[in-house]
Amino acid sequence: MASAFVPEWLLNPPLPGRAETLGWARLHGSAAAVAVAEAAQSMATAAGDGDGDRQSNAGVTVVVLEDSRQLQVLESELGFFLGDGAGDGAGADANAATDSIANADATASAADVAANTVSVDANAADDAANTVSDSAAAPTNPTNPPAIPVLAFPGWECLPYDVFSPPPHITSERLRILSALPSANHSVLLTTCANLMQRLPPVAYIAGQCFELQRGQRIDMHALRERLGAAHYAAVRQVMAAGEFALRGGLVDIFPVGADLPFRLDLFDDEIESIKYFDPDTQRSGAAAERISLLPAREFPLTEASIQLFREAFRREFEGDPRAQKTYTEVSRGQLPAGIEFFFPLFFERTATLFDYLDGGRALWILPANLDQTARLHWAEIDDRHRNANVDIQRRVLRPSRLYLSPRELRERLSAARRVMRYAGTGPSGRGRGKTVWKAATAPPPELPVEPRDESPYQHF
Repeated sequence: MASAFVPEWLLNPPLPGRAETLGWARLHGSAAAVAVAEAAQSMATAAGDGDGDRQSNAGVTVVVLEDSRQLQVLESELGFFLGDGAGDGAGADANAATDSIANADATASAADVAANTVSVDANAADDAANTVSDSAAAPTNPTNPPAIPVLAFPGWECLPYDVFSPPPHITSERLRILSALPSANHSVLLTTCANLMQRLPPVAYIAGQCFELQRGQRIDMHALRERLGAAHYAAVRQVMAAGEFALRGGLVDIFPVGADLPFRLDLFDDEIESIKYFDPDTQRSGAAAERISLLPAREFPLTEASIQLFREAFRREFEGDPRAQKTYTEVSRGQLPAGIEFFFPLFFERTATLFDYLDGGRALWILPANLDQTARLHWAEIDDRHRNANVDIQRRVLRPSRLYLSPRELRERLSAARRVMRYAGTGPSGRGRGKTVWKAATAPPPELPVEPRDESPYQHF
């Protein structure tokens, strides 16, 4: 379905070929969101042209932002410009279930804000046409572009080497997106430079810890309890938050990580007779579902084998008696101290990055032109916080390279990617560092001065 608010393409931005780099500039206001939306539609359409080349991550557009504020703004704008195609699609059933439990008012649209922020400058059209090389792939407007989910990958919401753990809902959302990425097609992934530099659990761990329950399936209650415990779900009396489960006779309540609502399994003997969403506040059941998918509740395992791996890796990483380290002793007892996430690489033989979850190099990467500078500033902050955290002799911390990609490693991982460098404002004159720079035919919106201290603050209108 075509975008509800952009029925015909406004900008038609050119896209680079494989392993090529192209610049975008003069994207004022929400024009950047329009360009991203149109590029994503073009990528999705090209991936589904029926040429037999439908591998994983075909048509994925990755947009890297400088900070989380920019990410939130772009996510909101893409929700407007992609129309019905926006949203991640995973919560559609949960949204319907919520409606069946309680009729909630629809959230207000951002249309009034986004619709007026793009101003097309007709005089710039010739300039835009002349700055694009013939080799740049100019997309064509598809008649029926596919629905495009938007995945916003969040950070931990804590500073490097903090002694705080991420909020559970953040961990839940990260795991949900990581589990979806290896097979994602026709999607937009939004992330920040800091998140792109962060090391992640291996792809195999996320995939191996996922399992499904479906209606009509026979289950062993003891085995289910063991399986949920291995996935780090907490047994509680009443399920209220993600990562919890409760067994009450013939009822099993589970709040899967990454889900918007918990599920209630009604058993007939050992067979799942029904699966229904329910409201954790009222405990009332809602819409039915055929199956549920369960993700691990943490980004690292806490089994006997993984604890042993942690102990061995800790002794290799740090000199001296490990029993003098609070983190080592608590994990050895099967406990998780606050801030344990900054030791997660010790639970694995090797770690991964977002690049590994987007294996194949088929994604289009839209990057800020100052990405290298942003990465260096973030790396300097990481290094500074590492030095300060390492002062505590009872809590030695991992060196930055175990937890993050360095700016040099980030450049190397992106060197063979299909890239668009997005310049702020009008961008460089002519070519930017040897790259062809396309300048969109837009202009900044007019200034509308408001004098809040005057009796008539809008008199200049």
